[in-house]
Amino acid sequence: MVSGGAVLVLKAFVHNIKGEDEFLMKTMQTKSTAKYEEKIQELTTQCQLKAKECCETWILLTTSNEQLDKVRMDWVFRIFATQFGYFPLFAS
Repeated sequence: MVSGGAVLVLKAFVHNIKGEDEFLMKTMQTKSTAKYEEKIQELTTQCQLKAKECCETWILLTTSNEQLDKVRMDWVFRIFATQFGYFPLFAS
């Protein structure tokens, strides 16, 4: 037969183990949460950099297309000028 004092000691021991388990679980959750928050921050930064890069590339592409259109129009005007002796008033 187990004495009442031994039962109390055993209950305290079991309670202590549960407390340690809860502490370990909370510690693991905190570490896991911190890990994922760090990864989210890293991915957010990468996304912002890619968005900026995309925007800059789009601006460069638009500018290049505008310059290409000007060169194309100039080329067309020069062809008309040499073929037909025609100089449009709005040619550069």
